[in-house]
Amino acid sequence: MKPAILLLAKAAMAAKPREEMQGLCDAIAARNPHYLVTYALQELGTPSLRARLTELADQKAEEVVIISLIFPMEPAFPGWIKKSVHRWIAQRKSADFPRIRIAHPPITQTDKLGEMIDALVRSAEQSDVVQEAVKIPKGSVVPDQKYRLLVCMGGACNDAGASTLFNHVRSEQDRLKLRDKGAGMMSCKTSCLGPCSLAPVIQVWPEGTIYGGVDEQDIDRILDRHIAKGEPIDVLSYPLNGKKQGLK
Repeated sequence: MKPAILLLAKAAMAAKPREEMQGLCDAIAARNPHYLVTYALQELGTPSLRARLTELADQKAEEVVIISLIFPMEPAFPGWIKKSVHRWIAQRKSADFPRIRIAHPPITQTDKLGEMIDALVRSAEQSDVVQEAVKIPKGSVVPDQKYRLLVCMGGACNDAGASTLFNHVRSEQDRLKLRDKGAGMMSCKTSCLGPCSLAPVIQVWPEGTIYGGVDEQDIDRILDRHIAKGEPIDVLSYPLNGKKQGLK
C-alpha cells in the first residue's frame, strides 16, 4: 500500500468543514499521487486520530506521516500526538502497525506560509467586506432544565470514542424526552475537562460529578439514575479531591 499523509486538524462538527478537509486531501493527493492522503481531528468531531490510524494499519500502510494543521502549536501538542500514538500502539494488541513520523508544523515554513497569506489577501473580494451594523436581540430565553451533561471532546476523549458516546446521549435524551421530563436536562460537547487518563469523561451538573471510562451502557445507567432520579452513581464516578486517580 502507498505511504500515507495524515492531516491533523482541530475540529469539524458540521458537514461543510469535513467536506473542506476531504477536498484538501483530494487536492494534495492529485499533486502527490504516490501518497494516500486522509485526515483526522484532534477534538470535536470524527474521525479521531486513533480511529484513522487503525484504519490505515488495517489497510497495511507501511508509513504514516502526521502533519498538524494547527498553529501556532503549543509546546505540549507534539507530545500529545506522540502520547496518543503510543497509547494506540499499546491498545492495538498487534505488532502489525505502520512506521509513524510527525512532521514539523507549517508555521515553521515562514516563506511559503507568507506566500500563501499574500495570495489569500489578493483573493479577498469586495463582497467579503462587512460594514453594516447588525441588530443584536434584546434578550434570550434562559433554559430552566436542572441538569447539564457535558461530554468531553478533548484529545484523549475524542480518541476514546467520545463522539459516538455523545450521539448515544442525544439519542437517548430525545427518546426518553429528558429535556422536559422531571427536572429536565441539556447535553453538550465541551473541550478538555481535565482527567485525560479517565477517558472518555463526562460531567454532570449541578453536582459536578465526574464519570470516567464510560460506554453506552454506563450512559444508560447515568441517565436512568442520576438524571431521572437524582442519584449519582458512585461506582462509575471519581471524587473531586484534587488527587491523581486511575480508571477503576
